[in-house]
Amino acid sequence: MKKIAIIGDRFMLPTVFRDKVVEACGDGHDIRLLEQPWPDEPMEHGYAVQGMDGLKEYVGKADDIVEFVGDAELVITQLAPFSRGMFSSLPGLKFIAVSRGGPVNIDMKAARDAGVLVVNTPGRNASAVAEFTLGAILAETRLIRSGHESLRKGEWRGELYRADKTGRELWK
Repeated sequence: MKKIAIIGDRFMLPTVFRDKVVEACGDGHDIRLLEQPWPDEPMEHGYAVQGMDGLKEYVGKADDIVEFVGDAELVITQLAPFSRGMFSSLPGLKFIAVSRGGPVNIDMKAARDAGVLVVNTPGRNASAVAEFTLGAILAETRLIRSGHESLRKGEWRGELYRADKTGRELWK
């Protein structure tokens, strides 16, 4: 029986990770879950916190994560930090799966030195990025943002609705 620590948040729910682990590997594992408060609370940045300088961005305090992970061999996370100092406190840890395009919340050199394999999910958010890009293109070319901001201020800017400014509708 593997001991697995799953650390999700309010965007990547730990229960979803758990359900996928159980679906793929069965339910014969000791799985513990932690939900972090992101995106309701902002990320930390490694350059701003002593001892976390190998990390770019993350959510969670090192001591709290170490206590939660404990003797787990495997960790699945979205944003939890893993710094050099943390690896020295987690000698049983062998594997970390990060559900991000880049493992910027992991000190990769420290992980290699500790013998911990780290995998991530490049391209995981490709669809979301494409959708956002299309939405931004439509909002800017159709002057939606400008019109919305003007209306919020109580200003009518009729020129924002002229066909020669906004272009044709997509279906035409």
